[in-house]
Amino acid sequence: MKKTASVFIPHYGCPNDCVFCNQVKISGKTTNLDYVAIEKDIIRDISTIEEKDTAEIAFFGGSFTAIEGEVQEICLLLANNLRKKLNRDIKIKLSTRPDAIDEKIIDRLLKYKVDTVELGVQSLNDEVLFFSNRGHNSEQVFKASQLIKQANISLGLQIMIGLPNDTKEKLYNTIEKVISIKPDIARIYPVLVIKDTQLEHMYRQGIYKAIELDEAIDLSAYMYKKFENSGINVIRIGLQATDNINFDKDVVAGPFHSAFGELVLNKIYRDKIEQILLEENFAQKTVVIKSHKKYISKILGNKKRNYNYFKDKYGISIKIESSQDDIIDIMGRRFSDKSVLQ
Repeated sequence: MKKTASVFIPHYGCPNDCVFCNQVKISGKTTNLDYVAIEKDIIRDISTIEEKDTAEIAFFGGSFTAIEGEVQEICLLLANNLRKKLNRDIKIKLSTRPDAIDEKIIDRLLKYKVDTVELGVQSLNDEVLFFSNRGHNSEQVFKASQLIKQANISLGLQIMIGLPNDTKEKLYNTIEKVISIKPDIARIYPVLVIKDTQLEHMYRQGIYKAIELDEAIDLSAYMYKKFENSGINVIRIGLQATDNINFDKDVVAGPFHSAFGELVLNKIYRDKIEQILLEENFAQKTVVIKSHKKYISKILGNKKRNYNYFKDKYGISIKIESSQDDIIDIMGRRFSDKSVLQ
């Protein structure tokens, strides 16, 4: 298992403010870099990672490859020195903008043995990128992705749901384009309206309407299934709840839920169960599902969300029978956790 020591560098290297972004609010960090404190934090975090797990240092929050070259060198040298100091095979990851990748930057990344680069893509529709004030276009995403892959650096793409001027059709097209790029990993984030952003102003003026939670779950589930079935490992769904990222703090509107990723996986399981019940013309009051204990929460849903769905819509109760087999059995139809995505 890979575990990460994260270094947040909010807004460093960002040439403009995207309408949805306030990294200080999201990360809870300011832009000042204290290298001594950064090293101490990394050592503290990695000391908690067991030897059997893969340790990783990740530079997140800003556009790492767009900051001053000297700062990049200091951060990457610090990470490399910690590999030696801690005598561990520590991976290095960073996030950046698609328009901040070129051959010279790739050479620097290779020099310091960077393992993974995540691009904040958000959309591959140029109109959506323009209205989100991203400052780059879709062609730059394709070019940056190609350079990273050609250098044998692992590629990650971050995609957002509910951006200004986006539609389901545009999002579906973005999903297909992401699949064509063939990144190794992906992150899925629904757009939240954060305090002190341009999007908050647009929201309060009625120019932007935040996406509803159920729609965000449906679209995220669709995207997750498409990516995973195409060999793209989705490593995150939804922003992590923090002291700031909560409705009673800096989230003004949008599909925020502290267990958003769990809700998406619950929806995928619910769809699979519903598909089988309809195909089998199930007409009884109770359906028995045999399952290994690790799948039970996904079947029943967060706060019994799935259980209540079937009870309310079909008058069907779900009864779980524990199984030692690593499978799920519904009416004799057996499948694995992975095949739920099919």
